[in-house]
Amino acid sequence: MALFTTNSPVQAEHHLAIPPLDRINSTALLTHLQGPGFLFCFAPPGYGMTSLLLALRGEWLDSAQDHDWLGDPLYLDLAGAALPGQPLEDRVLAVMTEIGLRARCDLDEPEPLNWIEEVFGIHGPAASIRTLLQRWLRLRKTPLTLLIDGLQGCDNQALQVFLQQLAPLHDTFGESPEHRLLVGAHGSHDALFPDGRPAFLNRSEALHLPAFSTSQVQQLAELFRVQHTRTFNHEAVDLIWQLTQGHPWLVGLLMEQTAQVAEHENPISGEHVAEAKEQLIAGKHSPLNRRRGDLSRAGVQCVIEPLLAALPPSGYISGGDLEESRALGLVADDLPIRFANRLFEEWVPRELVRGNNDLLQRHAETFFEEGRLQTDALLRFCQVWFAGSGRRLLTTFPYRQSGYLLLLQGLILRLLEQRGRIERECDQSKQLVTLFVFLQVPEGIQTVIIGLMCQDPLSREPLHRQVSQISRYMGMCETQEGHLAILPPTDHAAQHAPSQTYSSEPVEDLTVHCWGF
Repeated sequence: MALFTTNSPVQAEHHLAIPPLDRINSTALLTHLQGPGFLFCFAPPGYGMTSLLLALRGEWLDSAQDHDWLGDPLYLDLAGAALPGQPLEDRVLAVMTEIGLRARCDLDEPEPLNWIEEVFGIHGPAASIRTLLQRWLRLRKTPLTLLIDGLQGCDNQALQVFLQQLAPLHDTFGESPEHRLLVGAHGSHDALFPDGRPAFLNRSEALHLPAFSTSQVQQLAELFRVQHTRTFNHEAVDLIWQLTQGHPWLVGLLMEQTAQVAEHENPISGEHVAEAKEQLIAGKHSPLNRRRGDLSRAGVQCVIEPLLAALPPSGYISGGDLEESRALGLVADDLPIRFANRLFEEWVPRELVRGNNDLLQRHAETFFEEGRLQTDALLRFCQVWFAGSGRRLLTTFPYRQSGYLLLLQGLILRLLEQRGRIERECDQSKQLVTLFVFLQVPEGIQTVIIGLMCQDPLSREPLHRQVSQISRYMGMCETQEGHLAILPPTDHAAQHAPSQTYSSEPVEDLTVHCWGF
């Protein structure tokens, strides 16, 4: 039985997936490849680039008579050529070896593998890849299309060396045909070459691999129904789309987790999707953690830190940093700057504070009475802790601008993640992050609204917008429990002790409790 996969590439006989070739305009692609040159196909990680390149290779091999001008498509994965910290010579040799091995295994031609030592010894790293291909093309006298994968792991120097040598070859005597390159990469030219695009790529063209459409997400759900006689209802499919915005890896990951949560229940509902989302975000061994390394990039931090605290975008965000975050699929391609999807929007802040301390876990039972969360006691405890140990912890916290807000959110999430469900909403227009806490209690569901905002302690700006928003959410969720935690920016808090104020703000027939930190 075919199942969802969270690893690439997909295999049609084993996995439920949208056929890669259904996601592109094949006619437009072939038109781009009619002339020799570079064609880049861009997409964020997890969009299925490897699956697409392998599918194109298989399609063109099967229909060689229809596209004889493409010749033999040769797939090259250059991930092994990244070799961080290794000399350029070793990385060039890795590329040459990949070409030789693929030629032998895929096209049954051993010559390129046999020539590597001789060619490299004569021409060195600056010209040996080009020379290897020239010698091979003269021998075979048929076109060659190279499908290049894995470039994003290489540094800028290696990229320029590889691509310049892999550029289309023109034999001055007309003895060998031209060859073409289709390069799959994450992001865009600007993200791939942060120091500027090399001159030889000025005439290269680009295509973009799109996210899944709503109909394609529905198509995946239908494939699951046919294979397993279990149905995702319309509410579940709509929520999967809303949470992922069609990011293919996230769609498959969430559907797979939801199917496990629902076990043998039918149909699979939106409530199952919400529970699966919470498990993915909160799980210590969640597949989402593969993206953890992206958050340590300095350029990414500049872009997403304001989003974490619902602050206006920083004036020092550069176009390159924004392009990098878009290339990684963390923020949306259009304006205003925002997270690319709700799944990342909720996962990123939790991941940043995961494992920092187990303070609240040690005191957890003191904040519960007869199974209900005593939010007042929790926030009073946090006020005291932030005035002491919390300030020291922040000196080691990487995301300093929004440190207090992230730390408080992390403490609350750590305390409650095993007891209920938490949803996060970020409203930049009101500079407010809202946590919606849903806890299973003996008499049903306890709903608590906790608003978090960064504000300079010396600011005189009224809080009516934030208080009104919390009140509105309380009305929507039919709860009397609403709180607003007012946190200073970390740098300011280092100079001024938290005020630890408390007040109640009536809004119509509801009361919002305000806590100063």
